[in-house]
Amino acid sequence: MSDVKNKAKALNPELVNWRRHIHQNPEVGFETAGTEAFIVDRLREMSIDDIRQGVAGHGVTALIKGELPGKVLGIRADIDALNMKEDTGLPFASTNDYMQCPKA
Repeated sequence: MSDVKNKAKALNPELVNWRRHIHQNPEVGFETAGTEAFIVDRLREMSIDDIRQGVAGHGVTALIKGELPGKVLGIRADIDALNMKEDTGLPFASTNDYMQCPKA
């Protein structure tokens, strides 16, 4: 188990960069083609072959198989952003200034 923990710690800086990239380039609703492509590219870089794109629009599923039979883990995440302008001043803040709150 410590091997898994060490590998996860080593991946952390790269995962933070990926999260920040997605945060800086938000897409709303069902218009998430860029986010889909980013996710698929990262999965392919990790040599994951069983990737399905276009699931219910721009969704992605991937099957990652281990070497031994054992427990199964499922992970789900939304990839669309809130339709609002970000005003945090963070270095990884959204670069999409066009986003505004929807009119009532």
